[in-house]
Amino acid sequence: MKLLLLLFLCVIGTLAQHEAPKQTVDARGHRPVSRGRETYSPGQAAPPPISGGSRYSGRPTSAPVGKAAQEKKEYPESGGCTHMSEEMGVLCPTGCELKKSLLKQERNVKPTVDQLKRSVDELTQSTNSIYGYVLDMTAEVAQRQRVSEGNGLLVGQYTDSLESQHAFIKDAVDVTFPQNIKILQGVLEKIREKI
Repeated sequence: MKLLLLLFLCVIGTLAQHEAPKQTVDARGHRPVSRGRETYSPGQAAPPPISGGSRYSGRPTSAPVGKAAQEKKEYPESGGCTHMSEEMGVLCPTGCELKKSLLKQERNVKPTVDQLKRSVDELTQSTNSIYGYVLDMTAEVAQRQRVSEGNGLLVGQYTDSLESQHAFIKDAVDVTFPQNIKILQGVLEKIREKI
């Protein structure tokens, strides 16, 4: 085994001394060499600032282009009430009556809708407060249950200890004391006989 290890080390040593020809890696890879792009040619310097001063400042931006005012179309039927969308023009008499009745209904319905929104907001707030209260109560009940379980375990340990002490005392009173009393009575009688 040692001979094999020595032979292996000799082979590795001779291979390490033998220098393989070094290969150079071309960083350009497979790309062709073009002489025009490989040389550095400094470009033009940046133009001086517009302000003409020596400090550089940002170039001014162009003025924003505003929208041209839209011209209102003139409709041959002028009069009556107009549609909500100006492009639709003037309403017919029936449409005008419908628009007026819708506006009247909107005046009647809008306060009711506002009242309903307020009621919904109040209900949402009260629901959120009740939900928070329920979460708090759930956490409190869980904590009290843990405390109650811990107290139950402690009471169980005390009860077991009390039962073992009660059994010991009962054994001492029922068995040990009468035996000791009989032994002492026997000793007392022997002493009386000797006296």
